[in-house]
This record gives sequence, structure tokens and C-alpha cells, in this order.
Amino acid sequence: MPVTLRKMLPADLAEVLSVLARWNMAPVEATADVPDPERSRVEVANTFVAVDGPRIVGVGSYLMLSEGEAETASLAVHPDYLGAGVGYRLQKARLLEMRQRGVRRVRTEADRPQTIKWYINKFCYRVVGRNRKKHAFSLGGVDYWTVLELDLGEWAFRGRLIINAALTGVVPTKADNPSVPLTPREIAADALRVYRLGASMVHIHARDEDGLPTPRKEVFREIFARIRDACPDIVIVATTSGRRTRGLEERLEVLGLTGPDRPDMASLTLGSLNFSKEPSVNSPEAIQTLLATMLEAGVRPELEIFEPGMANYARLLVNRGLVGGRLYANIILGSLGTAAATPQDLLHIVSGLPEEVVWAATGVGRFAFGMQCAAMALGGHVRVGLEDSLYLDEDKAEPATNESLVGRVVRVAEALGRPLATPQEVRQILELGEPR
Repeated sequence: MPVTLRKMLPADLAEVLSVLARWNMAPVEATADVPDPERSRVEVANTFVAVDGPRIVGVGSYLMLSEGEAETASLAVHPDYLGAGVGYRLQKARLLEMRQRGVRRVRTEADRPQTIKWYINKFCYRVVGRNRKKHAFSLGGVDYWTVLELDLGEWAFRGRLIINAALTGVVPTKADNPSVPLTPREIAADALRVYRLGASMVHIHARDEDGLPTPRKEVFREIFARIRDACPDIVIVATTSGRRTRGLEERLEVLGLTGPDRPDMASLTLGSLNFSKEPSVNSPEAIQTLLATMLEAGVRPELEIFEPGMANYARLLVNRGLVGGRLYANIILGSLGTAAATPQDLLHIVSGLPEEVVWAATGVGRFAFGMQCAAMALGGHVRVGLEDSLYLDEDKAEPATNESLVGRVVRVAEALGRPLATPQEVRQILELGEPR
């Protein structure tokens, strides 16, 4: 008979306490000999047991500390069942239940190096400190517990892929590719197409009546309204690029939209750079003015990073307290004059980002698909769309559409076992709140 999991029953309590004692777990109740127990009691309502027939062969428990915080109390597996995945199943069951109850942060203590690595590698925990042991038990020779903490939102999101569709950009025209969307109606129609395929974010540039880039908030307002009518929960990211719109006041204009017209996020390029034919100048003053205006408007920054110095600048902003919370970054490689589109460059930039940044990557032109695949394989996310790549092949024989570019990424994600993140999941992990 296979091992199964179930919630603990009141009648199980005596047996559970007995097996915890036999398996050298911490005292669970105060006694005359142990007036100060190492761990809190086992609560029947918050405990799972693994059973093999009539035998209890594993226990996983937790304690609610507050509405949004919890602490694991016991995780023990009979020695005969070690290595059979029982502990993993118990841990997953209690984490899922805690998340259903609204818990965001979970605290855990461990002393065995292999157990600490297990929590980190399997469940995204991070080490936050140490606590001295009150009693000598568990791993001999170690007189402290390593304290670990888990963000349940991050754990639930792990492995899921964010697809951020950059639909238009400022450079492509209909002459370059007839599928480039230019009008608000065309941009919203493409947003709906990629949304149906699994894109959870759209990165938006606006064009005027002649198809040229425009910073006018009235045009952005129409685009956003059309997108939200078609895709109510998709995450909308507005550009504040300085590539073609040089004046800071013009770049700030879209951030003046309020209420339901306001975007969820806005792009923030973290340094100056050269494109193939023109510069994009982003002084420290301009970056910080754009950032401060975004935060004041309730718009989260989408960090745009083209070379390693921009990752360092992201750290500076965090270290100075100018931005906080869960950040999102697009790494865009292969533009002439910026970092090359190689796995080594991608890894170098990722290693320089602040901790807990959610990052996505792409390449420019023929480098786009390779960088997207590298990002997915490394556990990152993807930016994809006609802004960055007009063709499906390096020989420029197959013109792309936003739909075909996103569809190709979706097929690779399926092959890699990366389920697609929904817009609601992206809102949770990036702490964006509900759609307007």
C-alpha cells in the first residue's frame, strides 16, 4: 500500500508525540524536566500525517503567528521512509494550506546542512539568521538553529514564466513589417492575440497619426482603454523611453494619467546608451526624476538594462532607499554599443542585479530567440515582440507577427516544463494590486 497523506485527527495526537520523541525531535510540551520546550506544541488542526496502512510514518505541522505569518513546528519522517519523497509531500501540503489561509511569510529552523540546502533548493527559502539551541538534541555538535524564511508568494510562483510582449517600439514601420501595430486599435488587437496565447504583460509605445512615436498621453489613454476592455487583468507597461522622445517633460507625460487610465508600470532605462544610429541619454537626474514621479503616481518601474553598469545602478537605487519592494527588470542584449547577446553576458548581468529582482531577457534582432531560450532555461522570464525582432529567422525570410513570436516562446516553455504565469499571478508576485 503506498504512503498517503491526510490531516491529523485528535485520536492521532498521542501516537504523533510518541513518534516525534522516538525520532529525536524537539520536546513538544513543557514538563517538569523540560520547562522551556524548544518548539511549540503540535496543533491537530495544523498538522498533516503520512500513513502507510495503520502506521504513521511522517508528520508535518505548522503554527499560525499572525494573519500573514506562520512557523513550521515539526517535519519528521520515519528512518525507513527517508528518500521516498514523504518529507517533500508533507512540506508541500502544509505550504499549500498556509497559502490558502493567506499566509505570506513562513519561518523555519534547521540544523542539518543537508536539510538547510533542501529548504533552499526545493522551496526557495533564504537564510535570515541564527538562534541558539535551548536543549541538546537533533544534530550533535551544533548549538544553534539556522533560521530560514520563505515568501509563499514567490514559492507558489516558482517556475512559472512571465511573457512580456513588446508590441510596437519606436523604430519599426509598416514598410519594415506590415504586421507592426501602429494605431490604438491595432495595438489593442495584438494585445488581445498575445493575451490569449499566454502573455501576462504588454510593453506599450504610442504612435501618432503618421505612425511616428508620440509621448501624448491622450494616445496612450486610448490604447490603455482598448487593451483593458479586451484584456481586463493584463499588466500594462508604458514606455518613458528617451530614445526618440528626448525632453524629460514629454517622457513624464504618460505618468500624468490617473485613475483607470493610469498604467500599472512604466519603463525606466537605468543609464545612457548608444543604439545603432542614435543615443538614448538618461542622466542620473532624469532617471531619479522619472522614478520619483512613477512612485508618486502609484506606477511601478520596469527596469530596462542594456549593460552591466545598469544592473549596478539598480543596486544603488535600492541601497539608497529610492526604490523598494519586488522589482522587475528587462535585460535587453545585442544592441550595437551595448552588451553582447551571449549567455556569459546574460549571466554576468543577472549576477549583478539586486536580490529578489524578477528578471526577463531578450536579444535584439537575430539574437532575440536565443536570449529568450537562455532566459527560460536559467529560470528567468521573457520579453518578446516586434519591437525587438521583426523576423522569425536569421535570414530575414520569414516576417514575424507578435502572435507568432509569442507562440514560439510558449512552445519552448511547454517543452521546458515552464507553465505560464497568469496576469493575476504576476500582479501578486510584483505586488501590483488589482487591475484598475
